[in-house]
Amino acid sequence: GAARLTGLTSFPADPKDGVARVSGIALEAAAGTTGVTVKLGLSSRLGLADLTFPVAVAPTCEGRQQLSSDKTQCLACGDEQFSDGVACFGCQAGTVIDRSPTAPPQGQCVACSPGEQVEGGVCVQCVPGRFSSRDTGGVCQLCPTGSVAPAPGATNCTACLAGSTSGASRVTCVSCPADAVAPAGSLVGCQPCLPGQRRSADLSKCLDCPVGQFSPSGQTCEACAPGTYAGTARSSSCTRCAVGHSAASPGQSECTECPAGSRSAADRTACVSCSVNFVARPGSSTCSQVR
Repeated sequence: GAARLTGLTSFPADPKDGVARVSGIALEAAAGTTGVTVKLGLSSRLGLADLTFPVAVAPTCEGRQQLSSDKTQCLACGDEQFSDGVACFGCQAGTVIDRSPTAPPQGQCVACSPGEQVEGGVCVQCVPGRFSSRDTGGVCQLCPTGSVAPAPGATNCTACLAGSTSGASRVTCVSCPADAVAPAGSLVGCQPCLPGQRRSADLSKCLDCPVGQFSPSGQTCEACAPGTYAGTARSSSCTRCAVGHSAASPGQSECTECPAGSRSAADRTACVSCSVNFVARPGSSTCSQVR
């Protein structure tokens, strides 16, 4: 094979043993060279002599090439591979062959920019609804529930406002149903309010209805009608006042007992005084005639 010696330094013969020595030899071999024969011309007090010996050379290839199995020739790497001078290697996930003018001859892999991923050996932008970053390993991922990426090439996702969540495509935010809420960017999406609850003003959470009010569907709280009441918070319905009791105004948490000499009206909205010669005990539903 083709090779040359460099850095050769000679020294005079050693007076102790009469041997001349050389040092600093470096062997440079051409690409693909597997072995060379080195010939040195030496002189001494005994005359001239040639010293010939074989030297093994570790073969390497230039550029994006690899050695053949018998190490006699260099073979081109694949289009998506780089070389270490001996073998070819593929790029890791999320990286591609550097095709820039400044790429080294043996090739190298470079990561796609945030907002991109590898497709067909090239970096392409993430489609709307997906994003990529260093944390995703160069792979475009679907935005989490509660966030969206409206445009291509997203490097992160934008949280939906309270009272809304992301659609299936994660491209736009959609409003929650009339009986549901969601904090901004909620990972669980819209959650329904239970009967006896209402939605907060910012649509981010469910609130229990106070006493005197009810909610049958979890949307809004309404005041109990006259003649009815709700004695506990989070009521889904109102209860009619018992006989002998009344609730004259809406939104009552309890009913008022009718005083002596009166009875409750049929709709329990008022207490009605007994007629002349009629009496009633407190909490009565009817008046009785005096005997």
